Amino acid sequence: MKGLIITLSRQANNSIMWTMQDQFVLPRLKNYLELEYPQYEWEEKPFYEVDADVLADYQIAALSRLAEPKRGQVMAMKPGMEIVEIPPEEAVSQMAFRGDVLFKTSGYLLAEGPKLKQKGQPTQTEHFHYQNLQQLMRDYPYIYWEVSDFESIKEILRNKPTLTVGLAPAAYAYNKYFSVEFPEAKIIKIAPKALSRPPKIYDKIMALTLVVTLLLMGLLVLFT
Repeated sequence: MKGLIITLSRQANNSIMWTMQDQFVLPRLKNYLELEYPQYEWEEKPFYEVDADVLADYQIAALSRLAEPKRGQVMAMKPGMEIVEIPPEEAVSQMAFRGDVLFKTSGYLLAEGPKLKQKGQPTQTEHFHYQNLQQLMRDYPYIYWEVSDFESIKEILRNKPTLTVGLAPAAYAYNKYFSVEFPEAKIIKIAPKALSRPPKIYDKIMALTLVVTLLLMGLLVLFT
């Protein structure tokens, strides 16, 4: 099954400069979708490329924060199409801008295990959720985590063999493979943790971020 991530960028009037770009926040949205809707193969397209024929190939769609005002148009193109509803608190946590990756190393999380069961390998049924990833970010604050798949991570490690790979319970079976094939990589077997209560100052920052985000979204609706 296929899922579509619809993005939107805005170019300033009479300028070649782009004033708002989805790629600043898209990585966190993709992480959320990969963990909470792993049954779909997610692809990205800008809104100007989306029409009824394009939507016919997808069973579900997700709108970036900038593309959210286009929800009605998407529904009109394909009535009854399922649109991902992202809880407000999750949406705020996805407001990770380019500066968020400064002074951080890249880390890749593998949440899905082999499709075929391996002999002697215990079956891991515990699902790794986006809130578990948020706690992982707090446990390893100097790593910028990206949810990816087995083949993609292998390709990345061939070019950068010293990166960090986190294995969720369902992916523990890959531990031996990565340790043997990429001995320079740091492999972490991750046990899912509930999201702990952040410091009070963090609550205030998130509340302010939410207010500003809602204000900007309201302005987008008025002027779109």
